[in-house]
Amino acid sequence: MTEKNVQAPSIAVGSPPPMGETAERLLLEQVRLLYANARSSQVLVTVAAILLAVVQWGRADPFLILSWLAFLVIISLGRLGLALRFDRKIIAPWEARRWGRYFLFGTGLSGTGWGLVGVVMPPMGGFPSDMVEILLLAGLVAAATPYLAPLKSAFLLFSTPVLAPLAVHFFLEGGPVYLPLGMMTLLYLAAMAGVAQRIHSSLLTSLTLRFENAALVDSLIQAKARVEAANADLMAEVDERRRTERKLEQSLSVLKATLEATADGILVVDCEGRVVSYNQRFLHMWRVPDALIEAGDDERLLAHVVDQLADPEGFLRKVRKIYQDLDAESHDIIEFRDGRIFERYSMPQRIAGRSVGRVWSFRDITARRQAEQHLRFVANHDGLTGLPNRSMFYQRLNAAIARARRNGDRLAVLFIDLDRFKNINDTLGHDLGDGLLKEVAGRLRALLRGTDAIARLGGDEFVVLLESLQQSEDAARVAQKILAAMAQPFMVESRELLLTASIGISTFPNDGLDSSSLLKNADIAMYRAKDQGKNTFQFYSAQMNLHTVERLSLETSLRWALEREEFVLHYQPKIDLRSGRAVGVEALVRWQHPDMGLVSPATFIPLAEETGLIGPIGEWVLAQACAQCRAWLDQGLPPLRMAVNLSASQFARSDVLPQVMGVLKRTGLTPRMLELEITESTVMKNAEHSREVLHQLKARGIGLAIDDFGTGYSSLGYLKRFPLDSVKIDRSFVLDLPDDQDNAAITQAVIGMAHSLGLRVVAEGVETEAQLAFLRHHGCDEAQGYCLSPPLPAEALADFLRSRAGRVREAR
Repeated sequence: MTEKNVQAPSIAVGSPPPMGETAERLLLEQVRLLYANARSSQVLVTVAAILLAVVQWGRADPFLILSWLAFLVIISLGRLGLALRFDRKIIAPWEARRWGRYFLFGTGLSGTGWGLVGVVMPPMGGFPSDMVEILLLAGLVAAATPYLAPLKSAFLLFSTPVLAPLAVHFFLEGGPVYLPLGMMTLLYLAAMAGVAQRIHSSLLTSLTLRFENAALVDSLIQAKARVEAANADLMAEVDERRRTERKLEQSLSVLKATLEATADGILVVDCEGRVVSYNQRFLHMWRVPDALIEAGDDERLLAHVVDQLADPEGFLRKVRKIYQDLDAESHDIIEFRDGRIFERYSMPQRIAGRSVGRVWSFRDITARRQAEQHLRFVANHDGLTGLPNRSMFYQRLNAAIARARRNGDRLAVLFIDLDRFKNINDTLGHDLGDGLLKEVAGRLRALLRGTDAIARLGGDEFVVLLESLQQSEDAARVAQKILAAMAQPFMVESRELLLTASIGISTFPNDGLDSSSLLKNADIAMYRAKDQGKNTFQFYSAQMNLHTVERLSLETSLRWALEREEFVLHYQPKIDLRSGRAVGVEALVRWQHPDMGLVSPATFIPLAEETGLIGPIGEWVLAQACAQCRAWLDQGLPPLRMAVNLSASQFARSDVLPQVMGVLKRTGLTPRMLELEITESTVMKNAEHSREVLHQLKARGIGLAIDDFGTGYSSLGYLKRFPLDSVKIDRSFVLDLPDDQDNAAITQAVIGMAHSLGLRVVAEGVETEAQLAFLRHHGCDEAQGYCLSPPLPAEALADFLRSRAGRVREAR
């Protein structure tokens, strides 16, 4: 770049500032260059001024020299201070013109000061001093040329005042010496001006290039920044796209994994029915070969699918109907020829709200349907025999009553209860009992018609519904067939079992107009059959119902009897037949009903055993009897054995020993004063268990007696295995003594065998003197009965014991 195309700003006082940011920055750089060398140049100027003053001292007026020197020194110091201030201040581009004026003003003053040399100390023809002065001024101009070149006006303001007076002085002096010197001075000034111009131009070119380079660098930096920003944006966009792709891949992966993990078979098709996607579960459920799905033959795939269905035409109709409405949603059930059942869901596949295909979802619900069917079966059938249960029988009976009412037909309900099944269950175990119930159910199924309904109500109770009967005798004939079938031996687990049944019959419409009445009345009739000796059937009658109502009322009262303290104990003495002394008493429970009065044990004891109340009643009897025995001792009465009957349910309990010992501890009665009477059938029901329990009781000192001996199925020889103290001859053998020869023989045999085993013999039910004499004659040890004393309340028995003791003493 040359001076031709770079215009240096000219600075003149009062001239307008150059316009534009670049001009201001260029001017500021020029001013900085001027001020940068101001300090050294002012020192040099001051030194030069002092040197010139010394050289010219004596050739001119000293005052003028000193005044000139002071003027220059002051100007130099001022310019030096201005330079120092410029260095300390941060100059903005727009301030460059003002600082340039300050510099030009100082430069002009300094040039004027040096120009006064030609006035104050003009060359006087002395060659050395004149040469020093001329060379010094020329050197100052030469030195100032590069220094002041940044501003041409600065160079001219300094060099013109310095050399112009000298040139004028030479021209005024004239002559062959000074005229050439004047010309040379002017030429030198012009030459230095040219040099300054070239330096100025080069400097402007350099500064302009620097600014342009800086601008280019800035532009490049900005471009680089823009590029980097663009690259960053691009990289961010790339990263975002990669993240989006990764998310998309992840979403697709999750979607695919979800499709593969689901238990449903998924098939996606387009609007033309072409397969778009599927999961492996779909192929497995529909048993689609890999080759078929890979072939992409949609027609063959559809044919393969349809061929498995129980209703292929219905399936295809449903599919065609769905495809007629692209936005339709569907849910239905499809069944397969092999028994499988699928739930089918169909949803439209949409993109941007437009249906582009359809998603089919298939769920195998075969196991669920089978479970539902099983649950329905379980809910309506007996789990052991598979027969309908009470709930389902009621449904069948209600439907049968409705049909019979419409058609004017008769129907019958047969209530069947197995006789003595509880004995089999308790003796041989529940597993064998369950097997027997299954066998019974099988015989009933085989015996009845397909139109007849049979159900198990629970336990050993079965019920049969007979429809379309012509007369009541039809039901009787069926009942007889059932009794005959039950009478045949059952083989269960290689064991032959004999069983009978009791059947109650109620008919519609004679015995009831609804299911509850018919079933209840058949139940009542069944109990009547049991009362008639079992293994028979009975039709319902109103009298039976009355008996049942009374029985239920009695059962209800019995359940409250303990809580209401309606039970009382009576005590029947046991008399030693040799001494005539009372050696024991038997506690006998009585029920003092508030309305019915004293209820016979023969009435409520079987009811208590049947309802399970015999257990708590027996516990109460044991506790009361032991407490009373202790009370008699405390009253000073002679010691007596307190005999208490132990029921079968009490004896079967695992805690019978802790229960008995707990009562003895609470009442303070010694174990040897308690005698437990256990029936023969109770002991023989589970011989091993009985033997273990009896030994435990015997080890504590408790007396043990077998009650009602001879009515069961044991023998004294078998009973010797048990740790017994006494045997009680049942009243059925004592009743006809001594006239009945068989009973007499049995009684004598029992007494003899018992004594041979070291057992006491107690006869119960002794009511006559003849019976008493017979027993005493044949060695019976003890007796109890009305002949000796009826059962008495506690206070009356105490009086009896006192009077009996007195009679025994008198007899002695």
